[in-house]
Amino acid sequence: HARVPTAVEGTTARPADAGGLPERFRVEWREHAPPTAGADASAGEAWIVVGDEGALREAWEKPLGARGITTRWAGVQQLAERLREAPAASRVVVALAADPGDTVRSAHETGEAQAEELLRVFRAIAAAPEIPLWVVIRGMTGDRGGPESLAGCMAESLARVFALEHPERWGGLVDVAVAAGFEDLERACALLCAPQEAPRDSFFSVQGGVAFVP
Repeated sequence: HARVPTAVEGTTARPADAGGLPERFRVEWREHAPPTAGADASAGEAWIVVGDEGALREAWEKPLGARGITTRWAGVQQLAERLREAPAASRVVVALAADPGDTVRSAHETGEAQAEELLRVFRAIAAAPEIPLWVVIRGMTGDRGGPESLAGCMAESLARVFALEHPERWGGLVDVAVAAGFEDLERACALLCAPQEAPRDSFFSVQGGVAFVP
């Protein structure tokens, strides 16, 4: 069975003269109901997938091809060039690898590298006409008392800023576990291919083959 992602707790700001402790808030996750129709809403699209995620590529190439979606895989340095190529891209998906998490230092180094990578993608997307961006990260929500990946948390925060500043370019974010299995990666792929209706959820956590939304 899928484990519901860990609830995220924090504090809300209070006026200086309010007195007492800050109020608590809690982010609860609920199961996302997949759309009942329009499974081929992305048929005929051309995607640029940024990143060198071997497991993701293995899990996505066949189902995307079966849906009639053309994919071009590229590094961050190649993105601007790929955006100028034909056929015109329908969307950009940036897939961030999991951080090793062996030490605090390695987590910080990976988080900084991924933040720099995301910012470069953001700049390229902002300069491109009407191309939505999706972000795939690992280990942001976790299921055992906290997030698995500090780098994933940093990436999710940057993505939220981009979503607020460029809502017309925002597609969504999918978080999978650091050691996500084939089933979870396929479910993440299905989320990207689903019809994009407004209003809609755009931040997802996938665990045990099930998608959750806050």
